[in-house]
Amino acid sequence: MPNKELLQYAKTAPFASYEFGYQSVEVAGEQFAGQRDCQKRLEPVLDKFKDKVVLDLGCNIGGMLHTLAPHIKYGVGFDNNAKYINVANMISRLNHTDHLDFFVFDLDKDLEYLKHFIYLPIDICLMLSIAKWVKRWKELITLLKPKTLLFETNGYTQGEQIKFLETLYNVEYITKRSTDDPLQHNRILLLCQMPQK
Repeated sequence: MPNKELLQYAKTAPFASYEFGYQSVEVAGEQFAGQRDCQKRLEPVLDKFKDKVVLDLGCNIGGMLHTLAPHIKYGVGFDNNAKYINVANMISRLNHTDHLDFFVFDLDKDLEYLKHFIYLPIDICLMLSIAKWVKRWKELITLLKPKTLLFETNGYTQGEQIKFLETLYNVEYITKRSTDDPLQHNRILLLCQMPQK
């Protein structure tokens, strides 16, 4: 089946125990289970996304934006892995979601060029589990200044990540454990809102 082969093409070593990689996704009406259940991750905050413009940094195969597609006005995702982005764009084509765009971009390099790929004002920015992998995640937040940020902590510095966010945002704890992931529960999902002046 072509859709199955498409998802297996993008599967990388850290997620080898799952046939379809890291993110669960629907392709042309068929469900494929990955390590993380995107629908379950988004359920507590899904109502915040209606008709919004959403930016996903470190989007993998675009699972979060594909899940949000029926609800949002526009979504754009960035990841440094070309295989992920190839698959994200192909899923978008197969799902007829032409209001989603995906780009290869190294979030630790050339940050000043990132804004050139974002052509609508962003309502909500997703930074899910990337602080462990992207060294310049704080600079990304400072550069983009998203008014609303959905942030998932990850790694050994989760307390420091939260402290940094609290210097910029009003931070609400959405979930204190990542129960959508059967292999790793130790992540915290935060909804961060810029204080109103």
